[in-house]
Amino acid sequence: MKPGLDEFAANDRIRQLRKTLGLTRDEFAQKTGIGTNQLSNLEHKKQKVYAWHIEAISHVWPQYGYWLCTGEALPDAEQISPEGEEEPLTHLKVAEPPPKKR
Repeated sequence: MKPGLDEFAANDRIRQLRKTLGLTRDEFAQKTGIGTNQLSNLEHKKQKVYAWHIEAISHVWPQYGYWLCTGEALPDAEQISPEGEEEPLTHLKVAEPPPKKR
């Protein structure tokens, strides 16, 4: 491993994402398919993050996939980080289509 790299950095990013989304471990686990106990182990750095964890989370929130892996955002590629989010993203609503004209 390169000097200065934290082998548990992805664990910290998972916890940060969950908290930014305003989700409990149970809610996050239910949405991603990662078990609640396993999520707790990941967040407490008792277990390293595997590729399938990143894939499971990215399936639900694809905009965070690159950030989860690298800790960096690529806004031009619609890959963002939760840093600077002012409110939990669970409150965002999808725009409804305009009403049909008669």
